[in-house]
Amino acid sequence: MEVVTEIYPVKKLNYQQLIQLSSIANRFASYIVIKKETFEVNAKSILALSVLPTIEGKYEIIAFGKDAKEAVDTLEYFLSNTTNQSAM
Repeated sequence: MEVVTEIYPVKKLNYQQLIQLSSIANRFASYIVIKKETFEVNAKSILALSVLPTIEGKYEIIAFGKDAKEAVDTLEYFLSNTTNQSAM
């Protein structure tokens, strides 16, 4: 199963939020990609996420696997609520 969604983060993502994002992504069996403009990175790799531009704007979350819907929903929630979130 493949699930894709577009989101608009409230603010820039800092390094701590990228670590949290990777940690959340690693909870799922699905392969998860975060796409920002022309950059596409593995959401489970903190090293890969570190090259993701940390600018405001539209992101795509793409997941492939049996828990893809849950993974996308969880990451979408996290990225959409970064302003009000200190930890998840």
